[in-house]
Amino acid sequence: MEQTDTYEIIHKILTAKEASKEKVKEALQSVLIESVEAFKAIDVYQRQFVDKNEVRAPQFYYEAQDALSGYYMYLSPIVMVLTALKEVRSNSYFHSVRVSFEKNPPLKKNDKGFEVHEKFVSAPVEKESQEHVSEETYIAAVFIGYLDACRTAIQTCRNRTKSYEEETRTSRTQT
Repeated sequence: MEQTDTYEIIHKILTAKEASKEKVKEALQSVLIESVEAFKAIDVYQRQFVDKNEVRAPQFYYEAQDALSGYYMYLSPIVMVLTALKEVRSNSYFHSVRVSFEKNPPLKKNDKGFEVHEKFVSAPVEKESQEHVSEETYIAAVFIGYLDACRTAIQTCRNRTKSYEEETRTSRTQT
């Protein structure tokens, strides 16, 4: 399976922006599936970093840094768009509920027995809007997790190559 280009994934996410919750879920699951190859490749590096028994040549860290930087560049715009999608859909849901409420506020009886319009309470609607974007939250979390893994691995590669270069310089000056 070949990795899908970032712009194709972003296009798929953006076209889901105005879709129903079910269509958004389908689109996001598709985005997740299309990114599996990148996730698997990152997982391979993760397992190699965990394996303490194997001594790595400096070239490994240079190559890993390049590859992981590529995956980082792949994931970063997707994370940004997923985060924006989640925010837009959450805000849209909140505002649609609020507008609907304000157009036709329910009546209730006050403590004196008079009918009055209920006041809009945002806290429960905010919770509803978060639940409305639960799929976006989950998928974004997966991508953010892999993005953070790349960032950490890239920093590890930099540290290891820098350490190797310092050791090489030190050993040359001592000879």
